[in-house]
Amino acid sequence: NTLRRRLVSDQAQAVQRERERSIAQQIDASQFRLNEHHKDADSLEASLLGLKESLAELEPEYVTARATQRQLTTQANTAAINYESANKELADLRDLEAQLPTLATATITQEPALPTPLAIQRTRNMVISGFLGLFLGCALVLFLALYRGLPVAPGTGRSQAEAVAAGAETSQ
Repeated sequence: NTLRRRLVSDQAQAVQRERERSIAQQIDASQFRLNEHHKDADSLEASLLGLKESLAELEPEYVTARATQRQLTTQANTAAINYESANKELADLRDLEAQLPTLATATITQEPALPTPLAIQRTRNMVISGFLGLFLGCALVLFLALYRGLPVAPGTGRSQAEAVAAGAETSQ
């Protein structure tokens, strides 16, 4: 009986050791996989850091390319508008060119008139020059009389300044 118990006890211990060994192997395998995963994670973090640096280097180029794209899009739209207006103008010119043979036949409806020469009017010109001479002569006489002094009374022959001077002498 003791032997039997011992045998059962040895068997139980062997099973227990086998279980412990199996669990230890599983733990070792899990630790190995965990270490591999840590290495992979470290590798991925290093790759991520490199990608972030590459992204930081490429970002100004992306911004520049984006601005260039917007500028080129605007230029393309402007060119399309200009092309459409030029194409329409070309179509209008082609229509006018098609109508050119009908428009080119001009007819003269009235002969041009030659200008009539102006007649010299000697009588009228002489009358106008006479009145102008008379007017300017009178204006000159009046101006000279005012400039030299006006006579006080007709027939005295004295100027206004002389009459004032003579009047001042008689009153003294």
